[in-house]
Amino acid sequence: MNNKKISCNILFNNSPGNTHISQILAGYKMLEDRGVLKIKSVSPCTTFRSSGYYEHNSIVEVEINGKILVYDMADGYQSIHRKDVFDAQLDRVDFYFKRSFLSSFHDGSINAGKIKPLSLNYLCTCKNNPYDRFYIEKENGISEIRRFATHLHTYKNDKYFFEQFESNNKRYDEYKLLFLARIWDSSKINAESIKRTYPYFTDAEAKNEADKWKFSLDNATRSRIEYIKSLRNHFGDRVISGISHDDFSEKTCPDLLVDNSVSERNNYIQMIKKNYVCITSEGLHHSIGWKFAEYVAAGKAIITEPLFYEVPYGFEENENYLVYNDTESLIGKCDYLLNNISEIHRMEDNNRKYYSEHVRPDMLVMDSLKTAGIL
Repeated sequence: MNNKKISCNILFNNSPGNTHISQILAGYKMLEDRGVLKIKSVSPCTTFRSSGYYEHNSIVEVEINGKILVYDMADGYQSIHRKDVFDAQLDRVDFYFKRSFLSSFHDGSINAGKIKPLSLNYLCTCKNNPYDRFYIEKENGISEIRRFATHLHTYKNDKYFFEQFESNNKRYDEYKLLFLARIWDSSKINAESIKRTYPYFTDAEAKNEADKWKFSLDNATRSRIEYIKSLRNHFGDRVISGISHDDFSEKTCPDLLVDNSVSERNNYIQMIKKNYVCITSEGLHHSIGWKFAEYVAAGKAIITEPLFYEVPYGFEENENYLVYNDTESLIGKCDYLLNNISEIHRMEDNNRKYYSEHVRPDMLVMDSLKTAGIL
């Protein structure tokens, strides 16, 4: 195919805090810079959900060579409550690429064949990413740069360029452990807040959904606190672990808070490239969190809770990561890797390779275009 004929029009949701989608727009921009395609237009859209096109807002829709490709960057399936409605929404699209993909969820759906898995998602950008240019109108009428772009300020000080996350390709003779986490205050979740998001819910459905969300958040909070206490007790100065600061964590576990200098963005990015084995846990709605993708980008050995969602292109347990299910197995897997440096190096090599082929923004989008028969 003559790549000069590949052109696209991009629509993306412009709701506040919708940072999940920056990676997709960065990928398209990087492919344009490489001469693979031409972006004819990029437009924000605030009506994806209200129009009935999609069940949630973390959406990028691309019209390319006569096909409609959709990128769903939501944490999970938490916004899809009517599977028949969701299935019908896909009648008008050709491919639906889903972060947090679970094949069994789509069993029996008419459009199941259109739904394909995406690789790992994280907050990243590139030079001249069109996502960074758009503004939102706040309720008071004052135009304000969207929350993500305020983190950027200027490109020379940018903390989110994809290159910043990439491996330094160094090997080390000994390693320590790194586990940084946040916890959540579930007290703000109730049936009323759920109904504001899903107005079609009955009162009983809203209460049930709120109860599920609260249980999930509380369980994650308890687990993370337990993991961090155990890591500190067992490994001492061989681990950096702690909870990030906010009002809730300062009240809940003040003794476990990590120093702000550790979690500061530039320091964190540089730290994960050093001699650390990186530990992570399940994210919201069973998602594979941004930290996980950042660790892959940095080419790290990873120890994680079981991955609920499917990751394509041969990303496998014992090759790219080890799995723990409880405190005892977490300590065991950490001991195993710290005492087997060659296994750390092997996993680092595997993750560097996987990142360069399937996670870097341009390669993630490239995979989708190949799946769709565009390339």
